[in-house]
Amino acid sequence: MSNPQPVTLTFAGVPFENPAADVVIRSPDGVHFRVRSAIISEASPVFSVMLTSDQIERTTDGKRLLVVAEDSTVLDPLLRLCYPVTDPVFADLKDVRLVLAAAMKYQMTEACTLLKKQLRSYMDDQPLRVWASACLLRFEEEAKAAALALFGKEFPVKAPPEFEQVSSGDYFRLTSSELVEMFQSPSSSGTHSPRTFRSLSKRGRNGTPCSRNSGRTHPPSRSSLALTPTSSVVLRME
Repeated sequence: MSNPQPVTLTFAGVPFENPAADVVIRSPDGVHFRVRSAIISEASPVFSVMLTSDQIERTTDGKRLLVVAEDSTVLDPLLRLCYPVTDPVFADLKDVRLVLAAAMKYQMTEACTLLKKQLRSYMDDQPLRVWASACLLRFEEEAKAAALALFGKEFPVKAPPEFEQVSSGDYFRLTSSELVEMFQSPSSSGTHSPRTFRSLSKRGRNGTPCSRNSGRTHPPSRSSLALTPTSSVVLRME
């Protein structure tokens, strides 16, 4: 009978390859992160509790082993935000959202603060994706800000990938005529503000303009908004 082949472990890059670390975190894709318990316990009360469990697994050399659900592409930037190293650079908004969700799960307060700033940095160029991401993360403030940033912008022809996960309730709040009414009321001077007027008079996604009567612009009906949402809306989270 042939001898079993030794198992080759895959370790993360610097600074998570140091053998002096006293804890190993293993991702589902088989990457092992060697970390120091003092650092991750300080950054995350969840990790702190996990490390004191009587049921914790051990590596072959006796080090504590944490098996987590996040893959290495999420764990690497998440742990870098805990370590005294350069902050990670994100290539796409999706990466920010996934790492931010993990930071929330592990109650990493400082990492959440930094990642929220990263999320907001996409507001000007991709407000619809930021809105959807904020809905998925249940960030009311960021969702409202992103919805306001949609004023004067066209909805993209193709729905952003985040829309596959956004609930119908959140989408309805974005397109509901009840929310448009928040911006159709005249100001104290009896006129609409320039920003409100511009957004209400903007064409819908199918190219149909809002109805006009005697030179005044009116918001689209509830039924038309449900079928052809416009950018003249803001989000009101429950």
